Amino acid sequence: MRLLFTGYTQSSDFRCPQAWLGRISFYTGILEALAEDHAVCSVEHIGWSGRVERGSVQYEFLPLGPLARRLPLRKHRFMRNWRPDAVLLNGFHHPLQLLQLRQALGPAPKLLVLHRADRPFRGLRRRLQQEAARQVDGWLFTARAQAAAWIEAGIIRDESRVHEVIQASSRFVPADRGAARAALGVEGAPLCLWVGRLDANKDPLTVLRAFAGFQAQCPGARLYLVHQSRELLPALQELLAQHPAAAAAVHFVGPVPHAALETWLNAADLLLSGSHSEGSGIAVAEAMSCGCIPLVTDIASFRRMTGSLVPRYPPGDAGALQQLLAQSISWDHGPLRAGLVREFERELSFGAIARQINHLLGSG
Repeated sequence: MRLLFTGYTQSSDFRCPQAWLGRISFYTGILEALAEDHAVCSVEHIGWSGRVERGSVQYEFLPLGPLARRLPLRKHRFMRNWRPDAVLLNGFHHPLQLLQLRQALGPAPKLLVLHRADRPFRGLRRRLQQEAARQVDGWLFTARAQAAAWIEAGIIRDESRVHEVIQASSRFVPADRGAARAALGVEGAPLCLWVGRLDANKDPLTVLRAFAGFQAQCPGARLYLVHQSRELLPALQELLAQHPAAAAAVHFVGPVPHAALETWLNAADLLLSGSHSEGSGIAVAEAMSCGCIPLVTDIASFRRMTGSLVPRYPPGDAGALQQLLAQSISWDHGPLRAGLVREFERELSFGAIARQINHLLGSG
């Protein structure tokens, strides 16, 4: 089959195709795995125009100017000429463009939407989504429960078209924990890691409150925060001022190159997350691929990813996370880490995701 992946978001800050493909490596690995059985093309939108072949995948870079973002005629002409059997769209926040795409392609190709943590619009824009949804042949969510809001909004009318497909994976592999800690110059018993933005949805305040309570019981514990934004940093620092003992055990690392996360996740015992909502959970997939134990919230995507391997806690409940941290001390980490890696390979790896999509397409 001929599979074409695309979206309608312009990322003009990127002007180097290799840098962009490195940035979305959690996604391109899926395309490369599918390319073992199919012809695969991805249309990308950065501040560069051209074509790149990588991992048997054709990447077509077509910048979208202000007008082309609303009327992507050139893009749709390319897609029609490529003659896909199926088009997989990243997100459903451009319903007008989807309607134009169906008109350009005709009725034959399947249109499948990959859920990207987007939510139903309101008002007139929701009506446009409802109309565009009539052209969609399948809806791919990390967890089926994530479709509930779209069904309630009257956008998804046929629940049989909802499918569970993991949205992102990891290229990281397990490595020696001692060597990883020595390379970073870090320590902790346990060593806890945060990866993500410091925003309200990720909820680092709940995580920090839980860690402060836990650290009072377990003085050897350390928390390192690898973060890409600073929205709640002042509030976090204010919280730590009230817990001086915990403050000495908390380290704000800031942003690091994505490749460096592999060493951090192999160094850590536990990955902590406070997310209230996630489309999938890239950091969780990366943690599991390294055998780092995720202590995460009980949301749909994390339930799908971690299964029964580790307990979860209600979003916003610092007391429940503190209890999990205390319980984790008595866990047998060796077999648990190995089990996480096995589960990752079986359900979350690029090959596993490709098998899910192949099954959906009826070709595997």
